Amino acid sequence: MQQTTTPATPRNAAETRSRVQEYRWFHSLDLGEGVVTPGVVSAERLQFQSERVFKHPVAGLSVLDIGCWDGHFSFEAKRRGATRVVGADHFVWSDAGWGDKGAFDLARSLIDPTVEEQVIALDDMTPESVGRFDVVLFLGILYHLKNPLGMIERIAALADKMLVIETHMDERLPAEPPAMVFYPFDELNKDPSNWWGPNPAAVIAMLRTCGFTKVEADEPYYSGGGSRCLIHAIR
Repeated sequence: MQQTTTPATPRNAAETRSRVQEYRWFHSLDLGEGVVTPGVVSAERLQFQSERVFKHPVAGLSVLDIGCWDGHFSFEAKRRGATRVVGADHFVWSDAGWGDKGAFDLARSLIDPTVEEQVIALDDMTPESVGRFDVVLFLGILYHLKNPLGMIERIAALADKMLVIETHMDERLPAEPPAMVFYPFDELNKDPSNWWGPNPAAVIAMLRTCGFTKVEADEPYYSGGGSRCLIHAIR
């Protein structure tokens, strides 16, 4: 786990625009004063995703956002009334991916400095190292894992009330039975860090195996939006 220092907050819109150009952005974030980051994911898409991810209110709850990248869902959780939010990442923030922690630092300084941060690898996440939270967000990570069930078990131990998983799914698979396609090379988007393409039934089954009693697949999220699925697992 690393400790980092957040750079000084920009003093005006011109300085903010200049700072924004220093980074590559995954999330399109409104930084105020007419400055919006040029993210891969549009603001409109993020709004749609947020309505689905937070369909169960988080007001008054603690939230851990694993793999938070530029921080959109961390900031959104706090905006929706979460009492404590921790944005955690390692892959993107440690230069293993193409993102940059500086982007998160800049956004955090301008959107909500009360959002906490933790630079920590998935394998190091335990209740002792990061704590326990009412809600854990695990968005866009599952298909990057070599051992998905084992990691879901680890992450489930951090969630007291709900675990929210968003992932790529392989549309070639039937709805049943639970199944996953294995990508041994770079078959998915020419990215060797992509390992698995489940169907929603497989994600649901893994979550039930990890002790969640109510597991909901958000059909509007994936049936109209391409090869993604969103699952809410509730204790």
